[in-house]
Amino acid sequence: MIESLFVNDLKERGVKVERNTAFVDYENAPGRSCPLEVTCKANVDQARRSLATKYLVGCDGAHSQVRKCLPDSRPVGSSYDAIWGVLDGQLDTDFPDIWSKVIVYSEESGSVLIIPRERNLTRLYIELKPDTKDGQAQEEHTKEFVMRRAQEIMEPYRLRWRTVGECNAQFYQNSWI
Repeated sequence: MIESLFVNDLKERGVKVERNTAFVDYENAPGRSCPLEVTCKANVDQARRSLATKYLVGCDGAHSQVRKCLPDSRPVGSSYDAIWGVLDGQLDTDFPDIWSKVIVYSEESGSVLIIPRERNLTRLYIELKPDTKDGQAQEEHTKEFVMRRAQEIMEPYRLRWRTVGECNAQFYQNSWI
């Protein structure tokens, strides 16, 4: 919802937002009206193309390729090994604080970060600790596995999905904090 506001505002200002384009690298070309030349991989065929721009903004997460390309750029903090599943959906639960941003911690099973969303949706970030009773390799982490792990962490509260959104399960590993 927020992203569409930004995209619509940019469109009104004559800026086109391109999708399915991945940043590769950039080169500084001073003296030109657009002093940065950005190399990207575009579309399904991953063909390389160059774009001229005045600005480069890195909003590409913990493993930022943009940050890696900037000279003398170092992340602040430390890394940790963790795998998280992310699920959006409409929930059926008796957990009392479902409409607040909450972290639920289980020493045995891991943590769940609960974030209320629009249209009666809730986003859950579910920690998938490899040393738990259901520990699995990342390629075995199915949506059903992530849902079961969330239910384990939330016990004794009931947690069921009425609907599961498009986000399904995404995995983040070795993130910077």
